[in-house]
Amino acid sequence: RVGQVIRLEGRLDDQNRTATVLASIKRPFEKQGQELPLLSGAYVTARIDCQGTVAGVNLPRRALVDGRFVWRVDQELRIKKQALEIGWRNRDQVVAIGGLSAGDRIVAAPLARPIKGMKVRPFETPVAADLSAKQSNSAAGGTR
Repeated sequence: RVGQVIRLEGRLDDQNRTATVLASIKRPFEKQGQELPLLSGAYVTARIDCQGTVAGVNLPRRALVDGRFVWRVDQELRIKKQALEIGWRNRDQVVAIGGLSAGDRIVAAPLARPIKGMKVRPFETPVAADLSAKQSNSAAGGTR
């Protein structure tokens, strides 16, 4: 049977090293020749053909809105809901393979009452601020 992988769950089973994959297969409940119907949750052996690697953007899962959107911040610091194409997700992060461009800024944590066009105030995370300080100190010959 031929199908298309929709999503790979974000973890392997520790006991048997298997992965849970959600696939779309036309008419899975029909018997085909000697093959039995495919039942939801059934274990199968599959060959997955990939068409090269896919570039993506790692995002914290808490940045998602309604499961497939983020709030994108424009140059005027206003937010707009942006649809994403999610390539992979686990409990803590997602990989967006579509919907964002290099240099896009997003809201990385949930907002209390977000409204399209609302103005936001960006801030540096402690990691980014620490990295900037280290870079400027090493450029000046100092250390932290």
